[in-house]
Formats: sequence, structure tokens, C-alpha cells
Amino acid sequence: MDAVRDHLDALVALQAGGLTWDAVAAGLTAQGFTTADGQPITGRNLTGIISSVRRQAVAREARTAARAARSDRPASPQSVLAPIGSAQRSSRLAPELRPDRETPSPSAADAPLTEAEIRRLQAEKHSHLFKKD
Repeated sequence: MDAVRDHLDALVALQAGGLTWDAVAAGLTAQGFTTADGQPITGRNLTGIISSVRRQAVAREARTAARAARSDRPASPQSVLAPIGSAQRSSRLAPELRPDRETPSPSAADAPLTEAEIRRLQAEKHSHLFKKD
């Protein structure tokens, strides 16, 4: 089905050029394409697959049109991806994830923290939770 979907225009052009669906199916079978159960493709199989691919395309277009018509969606994907700091839409990213933030470049002297250092830093960070009233 993927091969038919990818080459639908070429297959239809072959048929429009005078080949029968049986001849096109025989050509696909000669190239190694088979049905799901390993049987050779027939003209009837091929026309059924082509009909299915066309129905799927129509349904996909209908879903896309319905999605575009929804009032709760932005008009275009670009409005969602507005630059940070624009008046159009505020960013919801945490400060450390914002692209406009200056990120320090790692130096060779920076070594990964040890587990004990990580534990100490986290304890300091949350020390306000450990204070007694």
C-alpha cells in the first residue's frame, strides 16, 4: 500500500497510457511486490488499493480542513512560534530554556560535579524547607 501511495500518479499515468490494471499489477509483481499474504498482485487487488489510497487522501484533506476551521486554533503555525519577547504571545518556557538566554560556553577546566557536590547543592537549594518554625 505504501508503494502505491508513493507512486499513485505514475501508476495512474501507466493505466491512462493504455496499460490494463492487470498488466500494471503483473509489472509490480515482477518487481517483487506481493499482497500481505505473499500472493502475486492482481489487477483487482491493485484497483482496490488505489481506491483505498484515494479515500484516505480525501479523508485526510477533510480532517485538515476541519482542523483549520476550528476557532480555538491559531490562524497559522507561525503565530505559535512567535519570537520570544514579542507582544503577540508571551513565552511559557522556563528562563533557563529560553533561546535568548546567554549560555556560557563550557571550558576545559569544568569537570562534572561529584555526587556529593550535587547532594550538597540540592540541600542548599531546598534549605528553606528544612527550617523549623
